[in-house]
Amino acid sequence: MQEEGVLPNEITMMSLVLECGFSGALELGRQLHNYMLRRGFNMSLALSTALVDMGKSLDQAFDLFVQMRDTGMKPNEVTVVNLLSLCAEAGALDLGKWIHAYIYLFTA
Repeated sequence: MQEEGVLPNEITMMSLVLECGFSGALELGRQLHNYMLRRGFNMSLALSTALVDMGKSLDQAFDLFVQMRDTGMKPNEVTVVNLLSLCAEAGALDLGKWIHAYIYLFTA
């Protein structure tokens, strides 16, 4: 695409991120995320959720969650479930409680 001067759109990037998650190519996924940040890419809810799901890293997922929140984007159920699942896997009870409080305060 780049050789032809065609820039990727949200659908292209989301497809690539999802495939990185499925195939376990996390380093490539991180490079894609950095590319999107450098290019000022529009981080829609769907794309942000795909990045959270792809990351499977609690720190990275939580950083994306905070970025979503700070830009006024409301995380959906899939994002929150992924975060809570990662908290459970990592034994991060305090962070899980914080996310639960966030759900209770901001979705009620």
